[in-house]
Amino acid sequence: MEKDELKNGGMHNYAPPTIFKNAARLRDTMTETEKLLWGN
Repeated sequence: MEKDELKNGGMHNYAPPTIFKNAARLRDTMTETEKLLWGN
């Protein structure tokens, strides 16, 4: 990922911090099916 993608107008355009906190929580609490699917 390039640094510019994190700036406004990039891939995460104006995303609030709660979006990233929720994504982290979901990654940390995968179901058994998700673990099988993603290979974790």
